[in-house]
Amino acid sequence: MNRQLYSAAAILLLAMAPKCSMEQKMNFEKLEYFNAELEEAPQTLTISAAGVAFYESHTNAHQPDRPEIGNYQTSLGEAELGSLRNRLDNPPFRDLADHWGKVMPSDRYKRIRVTTGSESLEKLFGTSVQITAPAAELIDYLNQLAAEVSRSPRQTLRSELSQVAVSSERLLTATLTLFNDGGQPTFCRHPVDMLDAPDGHLKLEAWPDKPAGSLSAEDVVIFPVEKVVKPESKTGHTNSSILEIPSKASQSLRLEAQFPKASAGVYVIRINYESLVKQLEGHQLVYGELFSRTIKANVP
Repeated sequence: MNRQLYSAAAILLLAMAPKCSMEQKMNFEKLEYFNAELEEAPQTLTISAAGVAFYESHTNAHQPDRPEIGNYQTSLGEAELGSLRNRLDNPPFRDLADHWGKVMPSDRYKRIRVTTGSESLEKLFGTSVQITAPAAELIDYLNQLAAEVSRSPRQTLRSELSQVAVSSERLLTATLTLFNDGGQPTFCRHPVDMLDAPDGHLKLEAWPDKPAGSLSAEDVVIFPVEKVVKPESKTGHTNSSILEIPSKASQSLRLEAQFPKASAGVYVIRINYESLVKQLEGHQLVYGELFSRTIKANVP
């Protein structure tokens, strides 16, 4: 009789206990977060179950104060991983409402893929359809983690324009400096190789120095770099298709371009380096679209 009472009590306690079985938890092996700010090369955050976080940035178009792209790596703490698992469990990631079938081809999207064993679950979110609160919280947290990982540069490419001058014949000369703030050497496509290339470009963008509210699309002039003076290699690389920049180092090149017909005055100028080539000569490249910070120059 006592054993029957004990068994009944045990069953009652189990029924009253919080439902926290392992089956309900999202014990992921890998999480991948894709943010398609550049459709051809989404920003990508990859997190392993062990907490290794790897972030790839391929555009800074929406971050004008961060003139770099590249890859970054760090390890997340147990508190961060626990917070991530909690967001994947409440509500369960499997049940998260998303936008499959609702995202327009021209819409920028975000994708989250969670892999557990042989199973892979993927959710798609657009920017023109309302996102539910749980999904928005998960995306916000992944953006926070991406920002944290990006403080640990591995291989980066940052650009800067300086010594910009425009002659009376409208010949623009300038110095382009490419920096690598990462802990490993950066390999990128050499700007010399991008002149008149079908799969990349090096262009200058300029607009009159006046309040943003008074600017229009017609004010912006875009014109190609016509000449790049290649410096002597500091690393032994002589192939003009590849530029190697050692860790915490930089490479400077002189540029020439013909400034288009436009009104004289002070212009705001920046350079756009864009190449989606991922590999050359056996080297993995830092690739994407890279905008420099702006600089002002007088155009006669």
